[in-house]
Amino acid sequence: MSADGCGDPGGCPVPDPRDVDLRRLESVVLTAGTPLRRGHKSRYRAQEAVPARSELPPVTQMSRFAPVPGRPHLYVARREIAALLESALHSLVPDSPRIHWPQLAHWSLSQVALRRDVRLIDLRDPVLAALGLDRRQLVATDPAHYPCTSRWARRLAGRHIGAKPTVGLLWHSRQAEIHAEQGVRPLLADVLVGEQAEVAVLWPPTRAQLLTAEGAPMPLSTGRGLALVQDLANLLGAPPPLHGPRNH
Repeated sequence: MSADGCGDPGGCPVPDPRDVDLRRLESVVLTAGTPLRRGHKSRYRAQEAVPARSELPPVTQMSRFAPVPGRPHLYVARREIAALLESALHSLVPDSPRIHWPQLAHWSLSQVALRRDVRLIDLRDPVLAALGLDRRQLVATDPAHYPCTSRWARRLAGRHIGAKPTVGLLWHSRQAEIHAEQGVRPLLADVLVGEQAEVAVLWPPTRAQLLTAEGAPMPLSTGRGLALVQDLANLLGAPPPLHGPRNH
């Protein structure tokens, strides 16, 4: 399948969701109080969803499963590293990792927790295999195929599994594997394994709040947030800022 805006129409690995038996999908429940991490633009509160849009944005402003027109969204992860790699640093590529250091001024990392039980569509590796899908066909594509994975998001948003409504998707982050595949920095694969690599997108129902903030947001341009990004840059082999980090 190749959606409008696909960066590689001739080699697109993403199947059309209409060609997959979605009745075989499974769901998983994360219980109230589950601790999570969220990388988010600093203009949003830690528990505040990114507002809904009425249309799809340009390709450069899309992520793997968001936005879905008409639905607010939040990305969350089990661990800080996964939360960063799926938000502020999601455009990192393993062969030439670059961090846009000035942009860190716009980002924060927050500790949050679920206010209530949430049911998510399970797109973790075992379920994908049961559907006959490889990770590279959906959750491990590069950003060139976000317009195509976005079609899956629009198809799955609000879907019922076993007659029970869902509010998002859960999968294993692609970041650990793509960096580990380079063979020179395998440590990330040891850090992000199993449950620690889980990331999710949540589509809160209208006027519902799914998260509660645990403490204040941590800016990524100063203090511990910046130190965490610098450690991750060293781990991935990304160049440091040319003139040293700027404080904001």
